Amino acid sequence: MTDEELIGLYFARSEEAIEATRRQYGAYCLAVAGRILGCPEDAEECISDVWLRAWEAIPPLRPASLKGWLGTVARNAALSMCRARARQPERVGDGALELAMGLSLVSVFLMSGSMSTS
Repeated sequence: MTDEELIGLYFARSEEAIEATRRQYGAYCLAVAGRILGCPEDAEECISDVWLRAWEAIPPLRPASLKGWLGTVARNAALSMCRARARQPERVGDGALELAMGLSLVSVFLMSGSMSTS
């Protein structure tokens, strides 16, 4: 399917537009996002955003190069995800939390034990 045909599907508001775009440019957009994000799951989520943005932008936009435009959208969406991640505080895993709690309890126990022997 040509880019003009794909864009025509968007202008017709055909839901097939997204699926056809995914088939034609999905691997390319996934590679762009994946190189930036480094995590396949995040890249997949990012690409879902790309298809939504394409649906919202076309029409009225009629990109001269659909592949180039989608690559730019994928790059920008991935960079936005990176910025959002950087703003979030780092989360402590359950194992680390349990270890910290366990060490705290041991410390309390040892301190109470040493106090009672004095």
